[in-house]
Amino acid sequence: MDDYGLTSKKIVEHFIPRFSAMLHDRYPLPEEWTVKLACTTLASVIPRNARLKTKYGFNRCNIWNVVVTESGFFKSAPFDNVIKLILNYVDEKTDQYHILPSTASSIEGIIDRAIDEEVKLEGLMFQDELTAWLKEAGEGKKYSPTFEYYSRMWDGWLDPRETRTVKVRRPIPVYVCLIGATTPKYLFKDPKIFIDSFFQGVGNRIDYTIYTANLPEDCRSDDLFPRERWSEEDKLDRELKEFANALLEYMKCKYPIYLDEDAKRISAEFLNKTNELINKIGPASRFSFKRSYYVRDWQKSLKYAQIHAISRGLKKWLHAKQVIVESEDIEFGIKVILRNRKNFEQLVEKWIASVPEKEEVAQTDIRIVLRYLNIIKEYKLISSQKLAYEVGAASRDNRFYNIIKFLLESGCISQISGQRAREEVMLRGPKWCEKMLIKLPVRRAPILYRYEKDLERRS
Repeated sequence: MDDYGLTSKKIVEHFIPRFSAMLHDRYPLPEEWTVKLACTTLASVIPRNARLKTKYGFNRCNIWNVVVTESGFFKSAPFDNVIKLILNYVDEKTDQYHILPSTASSIEGIIDRAIDEEVKLEGLMFQDELTAWLKEAGEGKKYSPTFEYYSRMWDGWLDPRETRTVKVRRPIPVYVCLIGATTPKYLFKDPKIFIDSFFQGVGNRIDYTIYTANLPEDCRSDDLFPRERWSEEDKLDRELKEFANALLEYMKCKYPIYLDEDAKRISAEFLNKTNELINKIGPASRFSFKRSYYVRDWQKSLKYAQIHAISRGLKKWLHAKQVIVESEDIEFGIKVILRNRKNFEQLVEKWIASVPEKEEVAQTDIRIVLRYLNIIKEYKLISSQKLAYEVGAASRDNRFYNIIKFLLESGCISQISGQRAREEVMLRGPKWCEKMLIKLPVRRAPILYRYEKDLERRS
């Protein structure tokens, strides 16, 4: 467990390493995933009002974790045989409902649950096949209101909504954690589904774990068939009951969360480095969606730091009636997030590989692409209107934009829009605007394309 600096042996003094070690002992899972399962299980019972206040608002402890691995390699087993049983036990003792309905439920069903004062929408959702959930939520539309609602659930609120069956006139406070699973085959079979969900705020709120199962080859019969593991009466063995009772203690932590000075400094440094990385990518890059993912890294690192702080110091926080996040908690959160980045970059590579290479352009003669590029190269900077006129595509149809997209992704051209485009127009003057078919005065900023380099030929 050295990777994450987890060494404590007492459950109520540090839940995360103990729960992670127990899962690792029962299933051939990597430490990265068992640590995240431990964090998510603990987070699901932490009260909603245990939160940290930052400049940008309140940061709660809810996290969304998804594992991507082959079918049959223990994706669902930890939830079905451990986490579900523990949370059921907790719910029986507290008369609460921490296992929430599947996220594939309708928006109306989710709202109906959220407005029930006795039940509420606070706890853990499990989605065994993430891709099916995304496909159903997407409804085959470019814009899905269901995705928007799911993303708001991560944020901690459901917005007002009125239909024939549901009337909600005020925002509803919710607290939702998520454990999901999927296989590479289904995740990359239709990459558009996942990318659509990503840009509507669901995919970029998820922390991903990717692993290839490495099964043990030294299994012993005593380990495979333990005598005193399951209890028919309670449905929990002795070990799991200890963890369930520990969660009952952690549920008492309803206090505000603060950072000490060292933790503040380390967290601010991480935010600045993250912002530097985001600014380097740029919105016109072919990897612009990485910006959308990385921009939440600081917030997520704080979530893991908060959970870690609660995990390792329960008795102290109960006595002090506040939680103090220290440097070791922040460092834990940052380690988790840096690993998340590597996983996400793997996903990006697989998404790109799964899309037929430049599918739209592949059906277009490369000579047409070169014609577009040569015209842009000739003018060095050209307006979208002028380019469309030169290539005979005045309507600027799908083929026009597919070729532009191809050239942008290939780095052959760059795009200028918004305020920068207005500044270029003002700098170059009326004659250039006339040549570029830009009408003056400029009410709407034009789109300009700048030549960058020739198209690289593949061998």
